[in-house]
Amino acid sequence: MNRISWLAIAGLAAVLVGCGSGGGGSSSGGGSTQVGVFVTDSFREDYSHVWATIFSVDLIDSNNNAVNVFSDSTGVIIDLKTLRDANGQRFAFLSTATIPAGTYTKVQVTLAPSLNLIPVGQTTGTTLQLDASLPRDANGNAIVTFNLPAPRQISGSDDVVVDFDLANFRILLGKIVPSLKEGGKTGLNDKNRHEEEIYEGTVSGLSGTAPNFTFTLTRGNRSVTVTTDVNTVIFNANSAPSPTLANGKRVHVTGKFDTTTSTLAATSIKIQSDQQAEHPELKGTASNINSAAGTFDVTVSKTHGLVPKNAVVHIVTTTDTVFRGGSGVLMTSTDFFAALTAGANVEAEGTFDANTSTLTATRVKLDDENEGEHGGHQAEVKGAPTSVNSGAGTFTVNPVTEFDGFTFGGSGGVNIATTGSTAFRATDGSTLSTADFWTALMLATSVKVEGTFAAGTITATSVRIL
Repeated sequence: MNRISWLAIAGLAAVLVGCGSGGGGSSSGGGSTQVGVFVTDSFREDYSHVWATIFSVDLIDSNNNAVNVFSDSTGVIIDLKTLRDANGQRFAFLSTATIPAGTYTKVQVTLAPSLNLIPVGQTTGTTLQLDASLPRDANGNAIVTFNLPAPRQISGSDDVVVDFDLANFRILLGKIVPSLKEGGKTGLNDKNRHEEEIYEGTVSGLSGTAPNFTFTLTRGNRSVTVTTDVNTVIFNANSAPSPTLANGKRVHVTGKFDTTTSTLAATSIKIQSDQQAEHPELKGTASNINSAAGTFDVTVSKTHGLVPKNAVVHIVTTTDTVFRGGSGVLMTSTDFFAALTAGANVEAEGTFDANTSTLTATRVKLDDENEGEHGGHQAEVKGAPTSVNSGAGTFTVNPVTEFDGFTFGGSGGVNIATTGSTAFRATDGSTLSTADFWTALMLATSVKVEGTFAAGTITATSVRIL
């Protein structure tokens, strides 16, 4: 599910709870049911981006009681235009919720009072308020309610798709009159029709062994099961090496919801170094790269915790910025800007100034979408060399003292393979001959290996005696 869906579920749940009178239940025969909430969109061609913030989604039953299925006090930010392409509707996951089984007739969605719209062919956006005729909650957020096509008996498991019907949005006297309806489910079970979104929360119930972990990601009253595999990139938000998942850690998970397993399949996990509630970040493609100034621009495609007013955000790096490669390996500023090219995918996290469309980055990362497709990641490892076999050009690092760019289980060591292209270096960084390297390795207590990690082995591009 995408983030819009998650928000929609939470909002639905909130409405159902908030509208209930004296704890009254829904019109049901008893029992409970599991509901998934998703967001989608219909076609509109005059805007390239439509940014909306969703706070809650509620289902209204036949007795006019509200049951909340999604709620987020800070709101989930979605570019509604990403939820429709030439092949039809796409989906964003908001949440799953357990609600009373019964008959439901309406859906209620709570939105931020304004939308940011960027017309096609322009980079400057326009902020428009939602029409004053819409009811407001205590925080001034707009409440939009729509009828289901027919009273819906929900029992067992079911899904609700909230369609932000952009094709029928109207702008009257500078205000937006929104149109929402129940969306279709065609493609809902196709993972490729789901948007990859950013989800923030706290880890609990961690189980499994590297690289295949399962855990619960919880944020407020929302939770979702997350799975990892050999292609999942795990890295620290700060400059610390050896990213390690653990219960209680706060993380950003990027991934797609899989409706067949009801899990969020993670493509990357960023481990935060603190427990702050929000870490604004964005993703997109780079342009206007100025390595001397340490700046570049990003044409935004995804955000978390910030609403861009314009299509392009200016990124400023400083001496405190952490630079990482596509697999999460730490980089110098020089190496990062050397690798960053126009059109490359990149992500940035930091302090955002909406008025100037500038993000001062605490962290930037190359975002190579193809790097991990076959389990191959750029990786680094430090530790003691063991099982040295100069004839085969292999050895094992065990124990491991530091690692980056791959998921390590904490025991068993990491196998290293060298090739004719591997650079062998002494402690001072000077080049060693192949024979001298293997002689030195037999006496070394620690090495640093850089290379490509796949199937439990790093094929080394560089090995340095430490």
